[in-house]
Amino acid sequence: MQRDWRNPDDYRFTETLSPELWAWQFLRRNLEYRTDYEWFISNWRALEADYGKAPDRDFAKWKLDDRAYAPDQMTQGLCENDKSCASPDGDRVLIECAMGAKWGFYKFPNAPDVEFPAVPGQLLWREQDTWLPKMDEPAKSHELDVRLDLRLPAQQQLTELKRLIAVQQSAYQKSHGWNRKRLCRYLRLLDADNEATLIRQMFYADNAGEYERDLRQARNLRDSDYRLLVIGIIR
Repeated sequence: MQRDWRNPDDYRFTETLSPELWAWQFLRRNLEYRTDYEWFISNWRALEADYGKAPDRDFAKWKLDDRAYAPDQMTQGLCENDKSCASPDGDRVLIECAMGAKWGFYKFPNAPDVEFPAVPGQLLWREQDTWLPKMDEPAKSHELDVRLDLRLPAQQQLTELKRLIAVQQSAYQKSHGWNRKRLCRYLRLLDADNEATLIRQMFYADNAGEYERDLRQARNLRDSDYRLLVIGIIR
């Protein structure tokens, strides 16, 4: 369904979105994801045509076909601990596994034109414990700088660190959590596409700085931060 960003009624569906579906709404607007999906599904359908569909496909032959594997530039660092994704020689990653590892979900990739995946559990997002901060970047509002004392018992310090993180995380979520109204506006900003002048007149006539900030946040959610929505920091 093509939604009209000018019409708030077109976005009433956001009032009941789960965190998982909020994340999907931003990811499905990501151009790189759309490109990756087209590449993936064209290869998948070609493989099905040659080797059959599950559960009757000839998977032994399927896994010998080069089309079943993602290119090296897409798979660097992906699926390193998941041997079921690997090719017989162990050097390549199956295209469905590569899609999930790159974009942060399990299960079969969803078509970006599908607004609400119908299969229960289809949007099974991966844990984010593999997201490691870059230590050479300056501290940001969502980061916590901590120093540990190597002279003191490790367990005592780790217990205190866990308590400190819980306190700081609670405070951060209260002050930085997304509200549904703002997330809805972000979707409309993304959907406005080439009509930036009109949407600025409608919502940001007196505050160009707020427009730039919101657009930047919307693009961040579309391109990478959509996974943060899964943990439910939404008011």
